[in-house]
Amino acid sequence: MTVISYLRKRLSWLRSCYVFGFRYRWVQIGRNVRCTLSTTFWSPNRQISIGNDVGIGLRCLFQCDTEIGSGVLIASQVAFLNAQEHRFDQVGQRIWDAGRGPDARIVVQDDVWIGHGVTILAPASIGRGAVVAAGSVVTRDVPAYAIVGGVPAKVLRMRFTETEIDVHEANLLKLGQLLPPDASQPPSTSSPNRHAA
Repeated sequence: MTVISYLRKRLSWLRSCYVFGFRYRWVQIGRNVRCTLSTTFWSPNRQISIGNDVGIGLRCLFQCDTEIGSGVLIASQVAFLNAQEHRFDQVGQRIWDAGRGPDARIVVQDDVWIGHGVTILAPASIGRGAVVAAGSVVTRDVPAYAIVGGVPAKVLRMRFTETEIDVHEANLLKLGQLLPPDASQPPSTSSPNRHAA
């Protein structure tokens, strides 16, 4: 490891410590979560949890209750939004006065890649191993191992065949990087914040 790459890793770690240790202490995180200073977290119930080994790019926006699994890559300018954030269906009331809509949640399972500029509208779930193409708008659940894209996002193809999925998951299970499908669990909530070097 060169001195430059070592310093970059340390700087990334320090940024994440600042983001989750001072600015957004209420966000629950696992080990090895990397996030830039330009990312914003807000949730009506302060319920955002992030698993282990997660990278979050520049200028991302979390604006609803969100659960991110482990081994997830989130590119820059990704928005997690509640599709019903504000009431606009109240006859005789301005939108300003109508209040908030019902709370909704976004779940991103393990081993997911979300491309640049994606918007995800809650309620939605992105299945394990899925890939969301850059610029997509996710308005409904994404199946496991699907590659989706477009506005609104539609399945373009599957990432792997059924046989390849079995091999992929067996390898990840062997390495301890994936829980069995029936043992999925949210990121640890035993400690509000955990940081690993």
